[in-house]
Order: sequence, then structure tokens, then C-alpha cells
Amino acid sequence: MRKACILVVEDEVIAAEGVRDRLQSLRYMAPPVVTTGEDAVQKAGELRPALVLMDIKLKGEMDGIEAAEQIRARFDIPVVYLTAYADEATLERARISEPFGYILKPFKAGDLRSTIEMALHKHEMDQKLKESEEWFRALVEDSSDVTTVVTADGTLRYASPSYERLLGYPPDEVTGTDYLDFVHADDLQRVADAFAEILQSPGARAAVEFRFLHKDGSWRWLAFMGSNQLDNRAVAGIVGNSRDVTERVGAEEQVRASLREKEVLLREIHHRVKNNLQVISTLLDFQSKTIEDEQARKAFRESQNRIQSMASVHRYLYQSEDLAQVGMEAYIRGLVADLKQSYGACTIAIEVDASDVMLDIDSAVPCGLLISELVSNAMKHAFPSPGDRTASQADEIRMALRPSPRDGKLELTVSDNGVGLPPDLDLEHAKTLGLRLVSMLTRQLDGALDVECAPGSGTVFKITFPAPKQASKPSEGVRN
Repeated sequence: MRKACILVVEDEVIAAEGVRDRLQSLRYMAPPVVTTGEDAVQKAGELRPALVLMDIKLKGEMDGIEAAEQIRARFDIPVVYLTAYADEATLERARISEPFGYILKPFKAGDLRSTIEMALHKHEMDQKLKESEEWFRALVEDSSDVTTVVTADGTLRYASPSYERLLGYPPDEVTGTDYLDFVHADDLQRVADAFAEILQSPGARAAVEFRFLHKDGSWRWLAFMGSNQLDNRAVAGIVGNSRDVTERVGAEEQVRASLREKEVLLREIHHRVKNNLQVISTLLDFQSKTIEDEQARKAFRESQNRIQSMASVHRYLYQSEDLAQVGMEAYIRGLVADLKQSYGACTIAIEVDASDVMLDIDSAVPCGLLISELVSNAMKHAFPSPGDRTASQADEIRMALRPSPRDGKLELTVSDNGVGLPPDLDLEHAKTLGLRLVSMLTRQLDGALDVECAPGSGTVFKITFPAPKQASKPSEGVRN
């Protein structure tokens, strides 16, 4: 006899098929894997599976948490999260969505089986609790969760039999005691605030997690949900449901510890990549000093500048609190300062405007190379010798990276007030490496290149490209 249908939502193909194979070996029905949040919601509505195993991080507009919330709200289908790690904000969102369990990757077959069985069992119990008041009463007596009734002053008036199984105290031993006497001192204010919120009006609800003293002297984490039933004559108290979430809290701490370890590893990787690129740049510098041909030496210097552009991304990621994104204004200013020193362009005034933009490494590297090529080109070719300029003609290069007001894309603009480009120049078929790189890097960003140029009035390069999903304002603070 085949067991329940379980839908797997996972965008890593190999991992997803591995989970599906294990489900089938446990005789669960496992339909084809779904890879996006949107498809997960649609398939859940079509198949109505008994359970959804949901990866928290999914590609696309809808992540696993948002998909889980929609599936539970629309179809009342339980969700168990599959996760390797998550940041603090994601963990908080996941906790609020009230999943039926977590499975930490990598996991054993026994972990998968027990978590699924526990989730399916809990969901079944929840459904029965909704059927009738009679069923509610019967399930309260036998449930693994604890049901309590507390008076307005915090006195425990009723505790379900599971109180002893969960916390070690027979119900008659704690009836009449102050509920707060058993709460950890560090959690007292949080629990008191939740009770105050519940007491505000009839039917008011609040949830809180806190540590509760077990009879054996240990602390257990409880997830408490309370409802104000003081106006209900049959109850005349605050009805609470408490669940032991000690294992889940421990699992979340393991996730956080894993995240901290990965942050250290990523920081070390960025540091080593930066150092290796610096070694390559230094070797090119040494080699260039042995070359007498000026054109060859220029080519070496341009290669060094490109390497420094890539190395700078890793330097700023290493220093940043956010290892996933680069604050572009500081990065661009540092890049421009290196270029001015490289070309001895101390007399050229440079303005940078990118204060509200952060890019991930996949966008920051090509964007930095574009800036390096365009600024280098302007420094080398845009401005004639000082004798050919009037006193009022200050050499200027301006750069801006900002969201487009029209379509939300990002616009990178590099302009100068120099002599302009040759009238017969074809950027798409340019012979110089620098301009060919500009075209290639623009395509890498899925962008569009527009050039405005008038003889004697300077040149404006404008690259418009899609903004990465996580592009945002820079975070506070940089590590020294």
C-alpha cells in the first residue's frame, strides 16, 4: 500500500532527485520535482499533496518561505523546510511562517523519514482539532503539546495531562502557582509583554518563545500561543498552547553557527583571491620593467589595471559586513584613484555618484572592468596637451551609477569634456582591445551601450543593464 503524496520543491537538480528517490524508497508517492516557488504553489493546488518538502532558497521572484506561506494559507498543506544555511532575517521569516519541521542538509534517511512522519502526524492532529469541540477536548488530553488556562494575574488554573510529559510536573502540583515563576529570567520581560498584549481585548492573541524550567532542572524552549478568553464564561482565562521547540531552536543555532563558519571561509577566500591577483599584478610589473618597447609596456600596464579592478572587488567584499554585495561608490573611488596614479593624471578632475548602489560580485566585476576601460581610455585620449587648452577648459571625467527613473534598471554613465571620438570609429568592430572589452562586458551584463559624441564637446558612454535582485543601499560599517 502506497503512502502519502509528498511534493519536493528544490532547484538543485541532483539534490532534488536524491530526495525524491529516498521518498520513493520509503514508499511515498513523489511526483516530479518542482524548482520554483510559483510552480510549487500551482502544483500544490493541482496535486493537493499531503506534505511539501520546500527548499528555503529558490531561484526566481518567490523564495521558499513565501511559497510555503501561500500553500498553507490557500490549501492548508503542511510544509517542511529543507535548508543548508540561512541568514538571520531568513530564519526569522521562516519561523514566522510556522513550518512543520526543518531538515538540515546533508541529512540521513532516518532523519527524513522521522521528520516527515512527525509533520504528517502533526498536520493530521491539527485537522482533527478543527472538526468539533468534542474532538478538540479529546485531542487536548492526549496531545504532545501543552494546553493551559491562566487567569489575568498569571495564576495557572488548568494544565493538560501533557504538562507532566513535557515539563515533568503533574498538573495538580502546579495548579494555583504563578506561571512566570518557571520562566527563565532573561525571557521574563518578553513573556510579560506577550501577556500584556493578550490582555488588551477579548479574543486578542500573541505568540512568544521562551525557556521554561523542567522539573529535572533543565531548561526547555517552549513556543507559546495565547488567546484572551476572559469573557468566555466556560473558560474565563487566557488559553495557551505550548509546544516543546528545544530541538528546533538547537537546529536553528546550528544553522547560525554554520553560517558564521561559512562567512569566515568566504572572507578568507576573498582575501586569498585578492592576494593572488596582487601577485599576478606584481609579476606583470616586474616583467614590464625588462621591456624596452613602449607599446608593450603600455599593454602590460593596462593589464595590471584590469587585474587591480578585479582585485578591488574582493578587497571590498573582504572588508564589508555584507559578503554578498559591494558598495559601488567606495569601490569606484578606489578604482579611479588607482587609475589616476597609474596614468599620472593628477590634473584631471573626477566626479563619482554611486552612493545608493550595491552590486553582487557577478555584476560588480564586469561593471568595474567597464569603468576601468572607459576611464583609462579618457585619460589616454580625451585630453590634448596642456598647450592646446584654454585656461577655462578644466579636464573633467564624470561617472554615475544609479537606477534608471524609467524602468528601474541601472545606468552607468562615464563622460568627459575632451576632444571626442574619431567620427569614423565603429565600436562594434573596434580593433583596440579596450573598446572590444567594453562591448563584451556590456553583453555580459545583458546591457545596452549608447554613445553620444560631438567633436570638441566630449564623449558620453551610457550602459543600461538589469539591476541584480539584491541591489540595495550599502550596509553600515566596514571592517578594518
